[in-house]
Amino acid sequence: MDIELGQGSDVPRMPSDVRFRRVTAEPFVDRQRVKLTYELSPFLQRPNVEILLEGPPGTVLGAVTIIETMDSRFSLTVHLRADPPAEGRFDVISTLGYEGLPEVDKDVTRIELPPRALREA
Repeated sequence: MDIELGQGSDVPRMPSDVRFRRVTAEPFVDRQRVKLTYELSPFLQRPNVEILLEGPPGTVLGAVTIIETMDSRFSLTVHLRADPPAEGRFDVISTLGYEGLPEVDKDVTRIELPPRALREA
């Protein structure tokens, strides 16, 4: 009996070789939530993902920690805990790591929020 683990780059990797393949951020029209979608390279050991939503220097808009994700593809909705910056731009800083190996890969994704809807008087 043969067990197929994948071909080429899809072979599960050791912790030090796991990387973000893709990170996307899609803001909701309400400017208070962001859908984050992740794709990681296949892994042998389940990694941790630290997510920080950072506005102007020193402003944390949200943070999430995923402990030992089971899937290499996943998405989640993050609610901003503070009002977004007036210019509507901030960064999603994602760090991939393991206990004892805290930063294997890092990704910074810039978000441009949709303009505020005009309220009718």
